[in-house]
Amino acid sequence: MLKEMREGAKSMVLKIFLFGLLLLAMTGLALLDVQGMFRRGVTNDTIVNYGHEKLTASDFDRIVQSSLRNQRMKQSDAYRSGLPRQILRQEIDSRLFSMAAHDIGLEIDDTLAAKQVKEMLAPLVEKGMNEKDALARLLQVYSLSEGQLVAALKSQIASQQLLSTLVS
Repeated sequence: MLKEMREGAKSMVLKIFLFGLLLLAMTGLALLDVQGMFRRGVTNDTIVNYGHEKLTASDFDRIVQSSLRNQRMKQSDAYRSGLPRQILRQEIDSRLFSMAAHDIGLEIDDTLAAKQVKEMLAPLVEKGMNEKDALARLLQVYSLSEGQLVAALKSQIASQQLLSTLVS
């Protein structure tokens, strides 16, 4: 019996038949597309939807990595202590307060944001850097463009003003 099986395995007809069966199975999976993998491709990477905005996985990863750099913490220790969950809660709260500030018409002008940027640059300027290099360094550390930094600061200031009003 083993001898017949060995002879059958050498047969070209059997190999073609098994290969054809394999192709039919793969075609059936593709046509059925049970999980929608072929139709939809990669699903979106949205973590949180709030209002008309969303927080994507890549944005959240950038925020977490920046926080880990600032705290000089290893990634494994951060995940063990639950830091990403805390960061997510803070980010959601911050964005909700920012939306609330925008909804009530609390607008921050560019001069206040520029003043805040100068305060952030002050320690670097005191170390001997000029303002342009200090700004480039700050943008590199936070992985932001200049417009994103100003928008984030304006949002943060508005949120803080709203929160201080609510607390008082």
